[in-house]
Amino acid sequence: MRFTHATLHRVAPAVSAEKLTARQCVLVYLASWEVLLLVGLSVCGDPFIRCTPIPDTPPPTPVNPCQPSPCGPNAQCQVAGDSPSCSCLPEYNGSPPNCRPECVSNGECASHLACINQKCRDPCPGSCGASAECRVVSHTPNCVCLSGYSGDPFRQCIIQQTHISMERPTPCVPSPCGANADCREQNGAGSCTCLQDYVGNPYEGCRPECVLNTDCTSNRACIRNKCQDPCPGTCGQNADCQVVNHLPSCTCIPGYTGDPFRYCNLLPREPVVSEPGDPCIPSPCGPNSQCRQVNEQAVCSCLPTFIGSPPACRPECVVSSECPLNRACVNQKCADPCPGTCGINSRCEPHHLRLHHQYMSILVCHLHVEQTLSAEILEALHH
Repeated sequence: MRFTHATLHRVAPAVSAEKLTARQCVLVYLASWEVLLLVGLSVCGDPFIRCTPIPDTPPPTPVNPCQPSPCGPNAQCQVAGDSPSCSCLPEYNGSPPNCRPECVSNGECASHLACINQKCRDPCPGSCGASAECRVVSHTPNCVCLSGYSGDPFRQCIIQQTHISMERPTPCVPSPCGANADCREQNGAGSCTCLQDYVGNPYEGCRPECVLNTDCTSNRACIRNKCQDPCPGTCGQNADCQVVNHLPSCTCIPGYTGDPFRYCNLLPREPVVSEPGDPCIPSPCGPNSQCRQVNEQAVCSCLPTFIGSPPACRPECVVSSECPLNRACVNQKCADPCPGTCGINSRCEPHHLRLHHQYMSILVCHLHVEQTLSAEILEALHH
């Protein structure tokens, strides 16, 4: 048994405990106890002082290097000596701490496999019905009935019944008609007629009445592929319209003045007294123009929004054929014809086709999925 130095000093303070062995410490303690018994409690101090054993140091607690695990998700940790050893769980790929399943989406598998329960597997088993075969296309099972069978390949295919076709041939299939023509059965044969607003030989191909102004007489203009009077709706109030070389020319009626393409105002009743020698009265500039006196000379210029030079001032356009190929004549201005033409989720694109050695402008609306005129329509329009 060992005794603490503190206990020894309390029972024998005159003795240096550092210089005593364990045996001497016991003797000093016993001697001091006898003194306590002889002298009494009041002289020698606390009779309850004694030597206490020094507790043994407990062994160190072993440290588990896998608690907490340094291996990351989807991994397992094993103790190897004093170090952790990490490895991916079964059915996981990679190396810690980046262990992952074989797949999460179809794109991580080959095109003939699909990601099922985080494994790249054949998606065909159990997908098709009876008498059907499965083919995987871009990770997706595609079921088709076997040869000689028909029905729903995802449920059941049944054997086809052989029928003898009793249908008589249709004279309009294929159509004997040319482009822009309609076929109707008449007396057992196909009869061709041009579509509405188209002219020509329906068996060779029909064309619109006009494509350019020059296809019409000089007092008509080509409007929507028809030779029409360009005057209606062109001139303003109190103005008169005349067609000159396919173009409308507006002038205010007598007693009125102003912009004949917008509005002509009534002249004041008071007689207009002009200064003698005013070169602008009467105006020598012609319609759609204005006259200014500069150094006692008449200087003519076209009204705003009109082009050309006096006396031949005219609007920028009257019909679309006067505009570039990607523009249309809107309110006598060459503008983009597309706004408001197509529906939601579509875009508009002008197209220009050559038809019978002439050009025709059409608008094509494209859906969000790229769509164009079919090859058959374009080929028909070109021939």
